[in-house]
Amino acid sequence: MIGNNMRPKVIYVLLFLFCLISIRVIAQEISISARVDNKEITLDEMIILTIDINGNERSIPDPKLPQLKEFDVYSSGRSQSISIINGAMSASTSFNYVLAPKKEGKFVIGPVEVPFGKKIYKTEPISIEVLPSGKKHEAGSNVHPKTLTGESRSSGENVFIETGINKKRIYLNEQITLTFRFLTKIRIYGEPEYIPPEKTGFWSEDLPPQINYYENRDGSQYLVTEIKTALFPATVGRLTIGPATVKYMRGDIFDYMSGTQSIVLKTEPITIDVLPLPEGKPSDFKGAVGVYNIDSEINTNEVEAGKPVNYYVKIKGKGNIKAVSEPDLGLPDDFKVYPAGSSDNIKKADYTVQGDKTYEYYLIAKKPGKMTIPEINFTYFNPDIEKYITLKTKNIPITVKPGAVEEAAKEYLLNTSTIKEEVKLITKDIRPVKSDVNLKTEPIFIKSPLIITAIGLPFLLFLFARVYSRHNEQVEFNPVYKRDRRAGKLVRKRLKEAKKIMNTGDKNEYCHLITRSILGFIGDKLNIAEMGLTSETLRDILKEKNISEDAQKKIIEILDKCDFIKFSPVEPEQGWRTAIYHEAQEIILFLEKLKWQKN
Repeated sequence: MIGNNMRPKVIYVLLFLFCLISIRVIAQEISISARVDNKEITLDEMIILTIDINGNERSIPDPKLPQLKEFDVYSSGRSQSISIINGAMSASTSFNYVLAPKKEGKFVIGPVEVPFGKKIYKTEPISIEVLPSGKKHEAGSNVHPKTLTGESRSSGENVFIETGINKKRIYLNEQITLTFRFLTKIRIYGEPEYIPPEKTGFWSEDLPPQINYYENRDGSQYLVTEIKTALFPATVGRLTIGPATVKYMRGDIFDYMSGTQSIVLKTEPITIDVLPLPEGKPSDFKGAVGVYNIDSEINTNEVEAGKPVNYYVKIKGKGNIKAVSEPDLGLPDDFKVYPAGSSDNIKKADYTVQGDKTYEYYLIAKKPGKMTIPEINFTYFNPDIEKYITLKTKNIPITVKPGAVEEAAKEYLLNTSTIKEEVKLITKDIRPVKSDVNLKTEPIFIKSPLIITAIGLPFLLFLFARVYSRHNEQVEFNPVYKRDRRAGKLVRKRLKEAKKIMNTGDKNEYCHLITRSILGFIGDKLNIAEMGLTSETLRDILKEKNISEDAQKKIIEILDKCDFIKFSPVEPEQGWRTAIYHEAQEIILFLEKLKWQKN
């Protein structure tokens, strides 16, 4: 029997569990839809079938397609975007398939199924009409206008590739967009292999998603695959974007008589002129190019002396946000400053690199009173209007109250003076002590383990408390120590996240987690910003640590491999995710055994 006092508690526990289950059920809800780029095509054309899945879950299983006997079906990859607004995550995943019709007629693409949680989600059927070859149809093609300059093309029979940029003359660190297109009007065997161009002298950022569409060229309709990349020139002068290369198989795997043939297409290099930034740079200019805003804030306007205030400086806008340098704070000597690191939030809406970068600091006032955190100047160059713009944050007032440490010190001084007076009075009443008194001594059990423990335990507890307090103090006020201590925990967290999406996650996200695991660990151990670990600086660091050339090669190779896979439009050979994961594990275990010396 449950007593009367226990019943309310049981009810509360049951209600709590019910709420948790309800929240989990809500969290697992998703929506699914299917669409095609054209509902009426000819026999020598193709259809792009896209399955869109929206919800608040990142790990979505592959859709289960219905039987499509009237079509040859090829996977064209997937794309995913994730956004977090007010702590709530939403994810959108798109699966793309190319459908090549085998015969003319009217057909129905049946419901596509996605098993998720305890439910099976289905799309609505889609009707398709396939007309005879060469027959004109009204449902037009999806034509993308050409607005590129510096276009370079390589052509094969009914297949060609092209690259182009949106500007040929730009300023140092200004974004240009490199566009690659693969166009075909025939069926090809398997997935084409894309080898991105060399981009020496540029800082590059991929611009997802890869898109597919139809386009009319010279009276013929082509299926187009388009990939965009943002480039930021790092040096002045004439720079060259290398050729893009595509390898594909021509022929039909089922046609044994004609067989297949390997075709290689390669575009010509593209040159651009990088202009130096104009003269008259303000003294606080540190190379930021684009359009930005700056803001600063603290977590509290009142604080006790000796306790830290969290100070945040956020730079937001369009441009190479990762390369934005830390502004000068200009704080007076009344504050001690402890940098706590920086974080980037990169977005790529409308194929433009943008986002924000936040620098965090711990400020500790040296004395009580009313103080002011002064304004910060931030200057950037706007290439659109060709001018330097200087922004300023607001002054932030802060009140520093006397801290607990100061009050304790005053109280200690008072108590000490009082004790001295009492001692003086007591000494007047002290009488001489007789020395001829016979005292009978009794054995003391000082060797007893219980006594030893009783005497030693307080000392050990004090020593432990002192060490633990010192550790907490270092974690709170010493960012270098904090980064070093958290390095192992963070790298295991990132590897765990990578393992979680190994079989179902987007390849870009998976490679990003593997890269961050390695670079993040090295950056934390050496107190270096992760974004500053380029291939060149990493090689120098590994060389300084007297790491063998074989180990250096393995570390650089896995990072280069991840970068290549992120840019590649096709999924590599089966099992590559598991192989990379195990390589990363071995590298981390090796790095953990090294003795790291901070800068």
